[in-house]
Amino acid sequence: MQATEVASGADTQRVLAGFLVSFQEQPNGQHWVLHEGDNLIGRADTKIDCAVPVAHGTTSTRHAMLRSQDGQMTLADLGSTNGTYRNNTRLSPESAIALNDGDEVRFGGFTVRLMMAKR
Repeated sequence: MQATEVASGADTQRVLAGFLVSFQEQPNGQHWVLHEGDNLIGRADTKIDCAVPVAHGTTSTRHAMLRSQDGQMTLADLGSTNGTYRNNTRLSPESAIALNDGDEVRFGGFTVRLMMAKR
C-alpha cells in the first residue's frame, strides 16, 4: 500500500512509509505514522517536536532517528541514556542499521513493532 497525504496547512505531500505499533502501555494498542524522510523518536511531553512521541520514562528526549528513503528504512540511536534495540540487539550510538518489516524495536524499555508500507 503506497499512500500520500497532504500535510495540514501545507502544499507538499508526504509519502507514507509505515507505522510503529505497540500494545505495551495500552491494551487496545497505539500507533505512530512514519513518513518518507527523517522521523525523530523521543519522549512525549517535551518541547521537542517528534514524529514518534513516546510517553515512557526510559525514552530520552531525542532518543533515535528512523529514516525512510526509497522504500528502505534505517534506525540510529542518538546517544540515548537507555539504548535503542532491534530484535534485542543494542545499537551502537550514531550508527544506522537497516530495518525490515516486522522488526521489534525498543526505545529504552518501550517496545514497538515496525510495519512497512508496501510499494
